[in-house]
Amino acid sequence: MNPAEGRAAKSALRLPPGNPATLTVFDYIYMLAGAVAAAGAVPIGYIQSRNDAAARIRFAGRLGFAAARADHDIRRVLFHGVSVGEVKLIKPLLAAARAFENAPGIPPFAPLVASTTPAGIAESERLFPNDARAVFPIDFPGCASRFIKKTSPDAVVFMEWEMWPLFLQKTASLRIPACVVNGRISQKTFERYRILPEYAARRLGAISFFAVQHAAHAERLAGLGVEDHKITIAGNMKFDGLPDPSVAPDEETARLLKIDGAPVLIAASTHAPEEAIVARAAARLRARGIQTLRIIIVPRHVDRAQEIETTISPILGPAVRWSLLKSGAQMIQNPLSPILIDTIGDLEKLYRFATAAFIGGSLQNDRGGQNMLEPAALAVPVVHGPSVANFEEAARVLKEAGASTIVGDEDAFVSAVGALLMSPEACRRQGLKGQTALAPHRGAASRTAKLLRETGFL
Repeated sequence: MNPAEGRAAKSALRLPPGNPATLTVFDYIYMLAGAVAAAGAVPIGYIQSRNDAAARIRFAGRLGFAAARADHDIRRVLFHGVSVGEVKLIKPLLAAARAFENAPGIPPFAPLVASTTPAGIAESERLFPNDARAVFPIDFPGCASRFIKKTSPDAVVFMEWEMWPLFLQKTASLRIPACVVNGRISQKTFERYRILPEYAARRLGAISFFAVQHAAHAERLAGLGVEDHKITIAGNMKFDGLPDPSVAPDEETARLLKIDGAPVLIAASTHAPEEAIVARAAARLRARGIQTLRIIIVPRHVDRAQEIETTISPILGPAVRWSLLKSGAQMIQNPLSPILIDTIGDLEKLYRFATAAFIGGSLQNDRGGQNMLEPAALAVPVVHGPSVANFEEAARVLKEAGASTIVGDEDAFVSAVGALLMSPEACRRQGLKGQTALAPHRGAASRTAKLLRETGFL
């Protein structure tokens, strides 16, 4: 175990240990709030899912009605990723863990991959077609208990930071070990936990160990009273399992998009008001001489597609829906029409056609950013806003390498993207800097898998 270098452990707030299997006053307040929310959400969810088979499965899963454990002879390990980004992290971790299975004395394990959001569930189906999967339950006593009884996990691995209080209380009471890997705790979350010390002590006490991304997260955990021996800096698994640049671009995607050598700007994982900013910026860039600029917008939540189409069409002309292109129901008539991606799981393929990428959740909102490493791995220069709290290490690595440009408003966006698109050589150099900068940071998945083996989780 490596104590976090340089963290102020001596000044850490040492919290009363409490019993993680018991409830605090805050937990009862949390349950009451959940009951009030469920009184309206459950009937609405039932009504909305009646005529949709996939929605019915998600609804039942959220209430804890997961598929029962199929094999009681193999150790069952639950891996939970709340949404797409966290689910993607499970893939390199499982690949690294399975590499150990051929070693003498290493027992096999059966993964159960669970996610919370519709997008995360869809991504788990795409990435793990041959593994057991489940919908993670809402954090309510009956739901958590039902889920655990049905799935019978021997251990739980949370990706990044998903501290579900009642689920953790239940695993603690049943003596099911839980850990957090690729862990991160923002300054905002740290400050909130300090306000509720007894609650923090009990919930953090339910976690056997934290494998965190870097020292800043370790320092915050130490500041909440987590013992040094429970904290390991294992690195960021987002640097593992990135797209392989040697893979050729998908020919069918190129055909549908009518890629013809024109510059392509992908606005990825966007939130409001970023789509409007990108659309206006694209119109200005075309007026400045980049007349063939192609725009592809990939919203973080595809259920906003109609809202986004209404926003961008008056600026750039009628948007073309990617789902309609894929189904053959629509074709691109005007190459300058904006492409709106209303499907899940296609972003990596689209990055291979990008000249530059804007990473959303970062500009004129407080979403904390999205994953900027995927385009960087493909030598695509990255542009993003200042709000990157959820990806601070990735943003730092790219910034220090000169592989990204940070913009604060629409004018800066136009200047940054224009500079890249008007100078193909500068664009190429910036992209290669990003690709090169990632190599030293790989290996976290292997280190984390080794830790899970050594601690008996796998």
